Amino acid sequence: MSLQAGSVERRRLIETIRKKGDFLYNTDPMYNTGNFYVARRPYEYDHQKMVQGKINSSASSDENDDSNSDTEINDFSMKDAGVYDSSPTLPVSTAADCIKSTPKKKSKRRHHIGLTRICGNKIPWSDQEKNAALQNFGTYLEKQKLPSSAELSDALPNIPQLERRTVYSIKSWLENELKRRQICLSSINTGNENKIKRSRWSTAMKKSLLQNFAEHIENQTLPSNWECSEFIKLNPTFQNYTRASIKSAILNERRRRQKSV
Repeated sequence: MSLQAGSVERRRLIETIRKKGDFLYNTDPMYNTGNFYVARRPYEYDHQKMVQGKINSSASSDENDDSNSDTEINDFSMKDAGVYDSSPTLPVSTAADCIKSTPKKKSKRRHHIGLTRICGNKIPWSDQEKNAALQNFGTYLEKQKLPSSAELSDALPNIPQLERRTVYSIKSWLENELKRRQICLSSINTGNENKIKRSRWSTAMKKSLLQNFAEHIENQTLPSNWECSEFIKLNPTFQNYTRASIKSAILNERRRRQKSV
């Protein structure tokens, strides 16, 4: 089929070629006389490519290598036969793409020059060592800070009481001491020192409680508020206890007996 240059049909076919890419034309100068030759790609080629894609998707990695080589041979034979391959080409990944996709690793911390960690059995700190550490580094704790490793390494040779300790062990002890002081300070500010400490129940108190509420413990029930109030009035040793504490003691006894069964 030949079309005149500048005709509407020729323009329409050229636009179709650009959009779909299913047509081809002869670009040989010997046969290029101004007429546009159009030939459709054979149906067998499309069917072969579709089947080839399904096989490649279901095959393993080793089989994919073989199928890719077969596909290249088929494509080469198609090009030799004058058939134009219009399938889109995927972008090839480069080294720069791999570098961008690789997450950056954080640089590892290094110990101070000339210092090493010594792993061994932990030795409890003596009172002399604690006093020496507080005398030499107590100013840092008062400022809510810790000395640096360089400062500790410079001061350590001048402290004979700490000759068994390393820089890291001294810094760890100072950090724990600082946390202990902060906890004590926070407890004072919140008023925890005014709380009444709970005293343990004596054997006589437990015996009296079990005798008066044995029926409730056996029947898996709890006494009423009136019963707890009367029990507190009749027993002066329970004057500082509340009704809720009496019920909690009975409930704990019930659970203890259930676990022992």
